[in-house]
Amino acid sequence: MVGVDGDQRGGAMAPSSEVPMHAAIYRREDVGAIVHTHSPWSTAMAVAHEPLPPIHYMIVAVGKSVPVAEYAPYGTDALAENIVTAMDEADATASFIENHGLVVTASDLETALENTHHVESLARLYLQTRAAGMEPRTLSNEQLETVLEQFESYGQ
Repeated sequence: MVGVDGDQRGGAMAPSSEVPMHAAIYRREDVGAIVHTHSPWSTAMAVAHEPLPPIHYMIVAVGKSVPVAEYAPYGTDALAENIVTAMDEADATASFIENHGLVVTASDLETALENTHHVESLARLYLQTRAAGMEPRTLSNEQLETVLEQFESYGQ
């Protein structure tokens, strides 16, 4: 177990090499949970250094796109900074990590996990559309704003 400062607070095993990344992300006020994966479709986007554009309305669960954080060796402060910067610049709660994987944040673990599934599904849809020789059409900013407004009252 480690604190937000990255210092080990308990447990017998050494902390993960990704502690700097998690600690930097947890410093954001909106973050209560982080899911970090190397899932196949999201990692394919990361390896291609390909941001995920708004091809489906569910992208708004994490922002209007999923950016790609620049590569840095795992476990480094540079990687942590690159991820936070990518999410901040895109106003997103998720980021692919170049040649690495995916990070998704949320206020709670259930939402972070659910949004991880959304990103993975959208990455698959995007890559399969491209593999079929088609260019995915993207939603406009106006269309995304409408979806965000609809989501505010969804289920109420």
